[in-house]
Amino acid sequence: MLKKSTYLLILAVLAAGFVLVLQKSSLYDEGISAVASKRILQGEWPYKKFWLIYTPFQFFLHAGFLKISDSLMMLRLLDFLVKVLCVYTAVRIIRAERPGIPSYQQNLLAAGLLAVIFSSGIALYPIFLAVLLALAAYYFYRKERLWLCALLAVLSVFTKFEVGLFLVASLAITDLLRIPRKEISRKHTVSLLSKQLFVGIVAVLLLGWLCGFRNLYECLIDFPVNVYPAHRRLPLPHIDKFTSYVPLAILAIALALIYTAILSFDRRKKNDPLIVFMALFAGLMTYKFVVRSSYANVVMIIFLLCLFVVAIAKNAGWLKWIVASPVILLFLFSLYKLNFFVNRTLPDLRKYGYTEVCMNEPAENEIISFIRQHHNSSFYFGVKNHDRVAYNPVMFYFFVDRVMTYYQELHPGQVTTADVQQQIVQELQTGKVEYVLLLNTEFNEPNQSSIDTHVELLDQYIREHYKEIQSFGPDYTLMQLK
Repeated sequence: MLKKSTYLLILAVLAAGFVLVLQKSSLYDEGISAVASKRILQGEWPYKKFWLIYTPFQFFLHAGFLKISDSLMMLRLLDFLVKVLCVYTAVRIIRAERPGIPSYQQNLLAAGLLAVIFSSGIALYPIFLAVLLALAAYYFYRKERLWLCALLAVLSVFTKFEVGLFLVASLAITDLLRIPRKEISRKHTVSLLSKQLFVGIVAVLLLGWLCGFRNLYECLIDFPVNVYPAHRRLPLPHIDKFTSYVPLAILAIALALIYTAILSFDRRKKNDPLIVFMALFAGLMTYKFVVRSSYANVVMIIFLLCLFVVAIAKNAGWLKWIVASPVILLFLFSLYKLNFFVNRTLPDLRKYGYTEVCMNEPAENEIISFIRQHHNSSFYFGVKNHDRVAYNPVMFYFFVDRVMTYYQELHPGQVTTADVQQQIVQELQTGKVEYVLLLNTEFNEPNQSSIDTHVELLDQYIREHYKEIQSFGPDYTLMQLK
C-alpha cells in the first residue's frame, strides 16, 4: 500500500510539472535559448552569426528537436524531459551507492526531487541540462567508464560553462581524496583529468574553427568575466518570502562542507565519494549567489543538497540532523514555489486549454499574431532607451522568419556602448528593417544596468526613421519605417 501511494505521489508531481509546460514564458531568459536554437536550425553559427554569452551544446540539441516541430511547445516538452531525466539519474546514483535504501524511499526521493526541479519557475534554462550531464558524468565515473565520464563532463562545460568547470573540479578533488585511503592510485586521477582535457581541447578547437576563436573569446570569456558581472551583479537580497532561501542555502552548504570535512579526517573509514562529490559540487555552485541570486538561477543547489542529505541519512550520530534541518526548510520552500507557479498557470489552462496562448500575456499574443501576419516583413525588438537597458523581449525573434541583427539579446555594457549601437544602426539601414518593436518599461535593478550612459545613436536613428503606428498594452510600442 505504501509503495502504491509513493507511485501516486510521483504521478501527482509529474502532473504538476506537465501543467508548468504551459507556464508564462520569460521573454528574455527563455527567449535567448529558443531564438539561439532556431537560428542554429536555420544554419547560423553562434558567436559568428549572432551574439551569445552561453556555451552552445543545449542550443544545438534543441535545434535538432526543432526539426521535428518548429514550435515553442516542442522546446517546453524537451525541457520537461530533461528535468525528469535529471531526477531519474539522481535516483539511479542513490540506488547504486546506497543499495540499502528501500524502494519506496527511493520513490519518495524521486517525488521530492521532481518537486524541487519543477519549482524553478523557468523553462529552457541551461543549468538543468548541465546538472543532468554532471550527474551522469559522476555515475559513469563510479562505474570506471572514464572516457564516457570525460565526454559528459565536457558536454556539461559546453552547456553551462561554470557548472561544467565545477563538475570537473569536484570530480578531481573527489578522486584525489581517495588516494590516501589506497582506494585508487595517482594514475587514476591523471587518467581522469587527461581524458577530460583531451576531449575538451578537441571540442574547443572544433568550435573555434567553426565559429572563430576571436568570437569565442569575446562572447564566452571577455564579456561574461569582465563586463556582465560589473553591470548585472546583484547584492544579496533582504529576507522576504521570495528570497529567504539565500542565507538558508548558504548555511546548508556550509554545514554540508563542514560535515564532509569531519568525515574526511576519520582515517579509519574509507572515503565516501558520493558525500564528497555532492558537498563539493553544491559548494562550488554557490558562485551562482555571487552574481545573480534569483531562485531560478540556484534551484539546482537545493536539488544537490537534497541528494547530499539522502547520502548521509544512514550515517550514525546527531550531526547529520543539524545538516539536514536547513535543507528540509529549503525543500519546503520549493514546495511553496511549485504550488505558486501551478496555481498561477491553472487559470490560463482553464481559459485557453493546452495551447501556446497560455505562455504569454494577452498583449504578447497580439504581437505574435502581428508577426505571423507579416511573416514576410523584417523586425527589430529593442527597448525605449537603449542607453539604459536591463533586457529586451528576445522571444519575439522566435516567431520571425529571419533575424536581421547580430545582437538578438541586449545587455548593459554591450548595447549601451557607441560601437554596438552603431553596428545595429548599420543593420537597420542595410536590411531596411520595416518594423521596430520597443519595450517601454524600464526595469530597475540595484546595479550598473540602471545608470544612463547617454549614448543615443540607436534611439536617435529610430526616432528619425520610424513612426509609431500601434501600441500593444502599456508596455510595447510598434514603429514602422517611414
